[in-house]
Amino acid sequence: MELEVHENDWWWGTTVTLVAYKGLALVEMKFDQETPNIVLIEGLSVLEAYRRAGLARQMLEKCHEIAREREMKFSTLWVEKNNVWLTHWYERMGYIKIREDEHLYQMLKVLDDEENRENLEY
Repeated sequence: MELEVHENDWWWGTTVTLVAYKGLALVEMKFDQETPNIVLIEGLSVLEAYRRAGLARQMLEKCHEIAREREMKFSTLWVEKNNVWLTHWYERMGYIKIREDEHLYQMLKVLDDEENRENLEY
């Protein structure tokens, strides 16, 4: 996969933005100093004409790989409750619902070992 990686340091932590195939897909990862074991995945997007080709899965797997390299234990993201298809897609990718508010689910995936799957302290 042709991939550009842009990393920026901020007062609160670091963002890593992945751009695939000159903008056909992108995703942002946030590494916050306040939550050193968790990476937040935001804005996973694939241009409509290129969806259903596995590009989003590849992007998300690359995010998980980068997070593991940085010794993150968990990956989290938010998804709109009314987007049932996407919620199920993230569940197939190994995420579970851990919180919800009126409009959103927070979902979590264990990135490292089996021990953390049993003990979801994050």
